[in-house]
Amino acid sequence: MRGTAAYPKPVDALGATDVIEADAPTIRELADRVAGDAEGAEAARLLFDWVRDEIAYDMAPEVD
Repeated sequence: MRGTAAYPKPVDALGATDVIEADAPTIRELADRVAGDAEGAEAARLLFDWVRDEIAYDMAPEVD
């Protein structure tokens, strides 16, 4: 039976990394504005919706 990698603990999956600028002032200000007084799952949903609706992305980019 093949093992699978364990998921990180939620606390270990949050915050800034070398490619996630979670601590950048402009990101914090935007997150605070979007989430408002919401916390937990409600804040996560508001932030998810904002990213989904406001950041353009291409699920199948053409690669040369």
